[in-house]
Amino acid sequence: MLRRLLAALTATATALFLIPVLTSSPSAAAQALACSYNSCTGQNPTAHGCNATLTPEEMFLHGMYTVQLRYSAPCSAFFARVVRDDCSLIQGMAWVKVERQIRSPYGWYTSHNMYRVQSGVPCNGGTGWSYMVPNNIATDDRFRACFSNYITTHGGQSSIPASSWTCTPFWGGA
Repeated sequence: MLRRLLAALTATATALFLIPVLTSSPSAAAQALACSYNSCTGQNPTAHGCNATLTPEEMFLHGMYTVQLRYSAPCSAFFARVVRDDCSLIQGMAWVKVERQIRSPYGWYTSHNMYRVQSGVPCNGGTGWSYMVPNNIATDDRFRACFSNYITTHGGQSSIPASSWTCTPFWGGA
């Protein structure tokens, strides 16, 4: 009788322990990342679970936008984020990019520029972001986030003059 009681209690305790495990979905932290390092190049940080673990550079532009350089350690990638702080600017369209430069014996050269147009970024805290660029911790790479509200009718980012970009200082590249 005592053995049956112990067996029943053990089975009940095991079932009570396993039910939440079997019925709950895995947490975001437990889910596998969709990309890492080079496979994140040109990918959407939000869709791939590459949450920022560091914001090394941030710039406030005329009280209307905040531009941030963001880093995701789990994905080993950088991306840019823009926050629309004010509603006084009628246009809600903006371009945001992240730039990666690599040191060579001849100076710095740009290896990656990832752009993304942000149309209709809501004011008072609405956000937009660029696609990602990889970060190789073992190298002297440097990164910056840039913003432009230059209106393009055709040609996309390639038609934006260099003088129309406002960028954070470079981060990295000691």
